[in-house]
Amino acid sequence: MNRRAFLGSSASAIVAPFALGGAARAQQAPATKFPNPGGDGWISIFNGRNLDGWYVYFQKSGKNNDPNGMVRVDNGMIHILGNHVPDGAAETGFLSTTAEYANYRFRGEYKWGLARHRPRAEYKRDNGLLIHVVGEDRVFPMCMEYQVQETDVGDIIPVGGIRYMAPTAGAGLPPWPNMPQNAVPSGAPGQPRGPKRVSDFEKLDDWNVVEYECRGADCVFIVNGRIVNSLFKMTRPDPPVFPARGAGPGAAGAAAAPAGPPPPEPNFVPLDRGRIGIEVEYAEIWWRNLAIRPVDTNGA
Repeated sequence: MNRRAFLGSSASAIVAPFALGGAARAQQAPATKFPNPGGDGWISIFNGRNLDGWYVYFQKSGKNNDPNGMVRVDNGMIHILGNHVPDGAAETGFLSTTAEYANYRFRGEYKWGLARHRPRAEYKRDNGLLIHVVGEDRVFPMCMEYQVQETDVGDIIPVGGIRYMAPTAGAGLPPWPNMPQNAVPSGAPGQPRGPKRVSDFEKLDDWNVVEYECRGADCVFIVNGRIVNSLFKMTRPDPPVFPARGAGPGAAGAAAAPAGPPPPEPNFVPLDRGRIGIEVEYAEIWWRNLAIRPVDTNGA
């Protein structure tokens, strides 16, 4: 995601989709077990043939409506924005799993393509992994983003009012798995937002292996085998709080809102599970070998 645009159960489990809301969360169905892993312990979440188990959502075209073929499966890989898209027709959006996951490690490989599209044809190539996607489909949904952008892979971008505890990376080493005492509240108005990764380990012209591990509401980001960022105690508004579509500063024809008391502080609940997403954002990219494996949080 363009950094300038983002203003606005200890048991390892795959969980059934759930509605936001305190009552809905309290009545959430018990988590079910992961499918049996392969011999290496990993469970593939992309079959290499089609997008079964996934859906796409675009800002203008909506859900599972891709008239320009912006997301395809080519040669056993997910290929984003690699075909001929009419000038100005590229849209932002995302892919998402239909299932929600908790307490797992994700691993995937990406490589940049050559195509870039307006309005970002001369900017850094940009993509991202969306962690614990919950709530309604919109661009972009409530989640924690693992930034995948040239020279910025591993930055943290909270989306939709997510809050968390951000540690200071002592000596360039992000702490994991225990939250240090120097962690500070982040994401709320007036607090720090989006810590940057500690270093750049991305290969611009070759395949990169990106991983993250979620233990409850804590998460660590890994690029080509190096930990680059970590965060702890993620929480989300419950119910979600989003501005009305088309509203907000600069909306066409929007009148200035009358002054009044600030809205009440929403209730926050742990962001400890959700769908897995991949951004679509004006740059060609290939993804392959997407897999997860359960994380045992007992005694962690």
